[in-house]
Amino acid sequence: MKFIMSFSHDVRLAAPEPHMQSHRPAPTSSSSKIDPQHRLFVDEAVRQLRSCYSASTDACWLSAGLIAAAAQVTAAEGRMLEHLLRERVSTEPRFKLLDRGIELPVLDDAERMLALNEWADLASLAVDPNRRATRHYRPDLIAIEKETSRAILIDVKRSLSSYSGNRQLNHLKTKMLAAALVAPQILYTEHQRTMVTRTEIAIVDLADSRASYGDGIFGLCHLDALLGTPGLASDLQRCRAVYRDAVDAFLREMAEGTFNLVSSSAASGSTSEAIGTLSAADAEENGAVNDTRRISSHLRGATIAPVGLARLRAASANA
Repeated sequence: MKFIMSFSHDVRLAAPEPHMQSHRPAPTSSSSKIDPQHRLFVDEAVRQLRSCYSASTDACWLSAGLIAAAAQVTAAEGRMLEHLLRERVSTEPRFKLLDRGIELPVLDDAERMLALNEWADLASLAVDPNRRATRHYRPDLIAIEKETSRAILIDVKRSLSSYSGNRQLNHLKTKMLAAALVAPQILYTEHQRTMVTRTEIAIVDLADSRASYGDGIFGLCHLDALLGTPGLASDLQRCRAVYRDAVDAFLREMAEGTFNLVSSSAASGSTSEAIGTLSAADAEENGAVNDTRRISSHLRGATIAPVGLARLRAASANA
């Protein structure tokens, strides 16, 4: 197999630049108005919880439906925010959002080359297109900036709180970069002749669960600077606040209906405390598909664009 390596000083690990550093917004009031279209996403998430409660109700165990619904609260919130993010980016005229489900091959040779070279220096890697790929990576979002032809592969995480160290995140970043190396070829030949001059990756933590971010990992609070879309983060935070208020009301309603509780402050407080001890099982999608596929032979000799981690950019008011 032949490898063609090129290096460029403009490709480096992304880190928030000091003058572009995003600050965590003040807590958002759930009483704030949200867009009617966004309200539909919130209502759908709550509807899913009600459906889960109804499907799990057990005459032999009064708490079954309540526990099942409470366990899905975090997962439903994550899905809602991801759908909202996709909807907002799709309406931005600066971006072209590609269809979901695009699978990019993850070649062992690409991962080995990433391990042998500094990510900050790696610009491109060309591999034999007939090389068999046994693994694939499916980004949650692929956004193409029309003016620059920059592609951002975004992996959306509901929360990074379950990641105890950097090892798992570094493994994910390596897989994403390996996929990004062949993304321009795949997107051009198999997805509407999409031209890409540079590919970046970004892992987005929707829960803002970390005190600090960097090196391709961003919180929800960084979305404005990451995508150059003013107001995006605050929109999602308002929707999250409205959703959580709706969940509180729903769980209180179900608890009172199940146990015939009176709506007193004492009873409400004990119910909230009991529900608060429940842990949500949040199954993260890793985006990997384990099957064997062959990269099309017509990819041979295609030019590969620079690859790197996404960088925060100043949000333009006119964007």
